[in-house]
Amino acid sequence: MKAPPPELIDEFADLRAKMRAWKPDVNPHAQRFGAVKQQILDCYEGADPEQTYLAEGIVYKLPISACELRRKIKDLYKVFLRLKSKRFVSLCSFTLGALEKAIPKDKLAQYIHEERTGPREIGEPVAKEAKVP
Repeated sequence: MKAPPPELIDEFADLRAKMRAWKPDVNPHAQRFGAVKQQILDCYEGADPEQTYLAEGIVYKLPISACELRRKIKDLYKVFLRLKSKRFVSLCSFTLGALEKAIPKDKLAQYIHEERTGPREIGEPVAKEAKVP
């Protein structure tokens, strides 16, 4: 392992402080834009989800899409029976969080493998004490 140059450490700490001190939104219009967008979409709350619309302003026309198509499996057990267990398992995936909720903690090690192979994070910079000659 090669230690990073001290100048790089100091630059990182200074930049981190500047990043955290930056308070305004990158775009000053972002908050109002989000609020206006939501107000417009709220107007179509009970409208036909299949239908597209053209909202008219004084100057602009604004296309409003049909609702996004979302799909989900109706009955996972029926899919399991249809595909047979081997094929089903090859297609199946679920979160570790869901598995942790379904299996007692003392039994989890039988089903989950852990190792430290993920990325590292850099912690909070700490000022060094001044050297006294």
